[in-house]
Amino acid sequence: INLLLTSFLIGCTGGSSKGIVKTEPEPAPIPAPTVYSCSHSVLDYGQKGIVTAVARGTYSDVAFIPGTASPTVAYSDAGTLTMKLNYWNGTSFITEIISGDGSATFVKLVFLSSGVPMVFWTQGTNVKMALRSASLSTPIATWSAGIIDSGTGPRALDVSVNPLDQVGVVFVTDTAVAGRTKFLYCDAPWAGPSSFQTMTSTPYIENTNSIAATTSVGISWCKSSDTSYFPAVSYSVTGATKYGVCQNTLGNCLIN
Repeated sequence: INLLLTSFLIGCTGGSSKGIVKTEPEPAPIPAPTVYSCSHSVLDYGQKGIVTAVARGTYSDVAFIPGTASPTVAYSDAGTLTMKLNYWNGTSFITEIISGDGSATFVKLVFLSSGVPMVFWTQGTNVKMALRSASLSTPIATWSAGIIDSGTGPRALDVSVNPLDQVGVVFVTDTAVAGRTKFLYCDAPWAGPSSFQTMTSTPYIENTNSIAATTSVGISWCKSSDTSYFPAVSYSVTGATKYGVCQNTLGNCLIN
């Protein structure tokens, strides 16, 4: 009997006389999925004593301070008739008054590579912008605001900054059907709102009616070389969506 049992174990274990049965290793445990949650914060509660509801933040834009995860929000506050900037300093949200235009529309916020914020908006017949005197890492600074273009009911504003700190602006010149898409730009170094150059002799990109209901246009920068970027824009005209790029010097881009 012992001889038969030994033979049986040898046969089942591939010639081994130890009779050990091999098993597959236990699979590694599947890690639990990472769960992310979103949160929200009230940036501006408004003013005490105001009973009638007012538009606060009807037009706003958000961007992150370069090189950080700190959000910044620019917005119009009709309750106090001001333009405001609200940013996270690592501990709390800080609110600054930019300008006195509470009826601002189409607000845009961008940063220069130095971390200096720039805020753009339309108001009445004007396109305006404001530049902070220092980056947001400097807690006390001033804002310089001014008109960079004037026309009839500008709308649908967009702004973009390229790696050379050249700033491009595009907008529609009129709320009526006869509106045109217009381009502005500012080359570095900066000297505030007066630094902008605008299309004058033929003040539009294309002599075609813009759709009256247009609420947005787009602008970005196309890299030609390490020292040259060209503006690229998108906009709507009757019956079509258009894309245009100016592949020439920025000065020539002011000619349609």
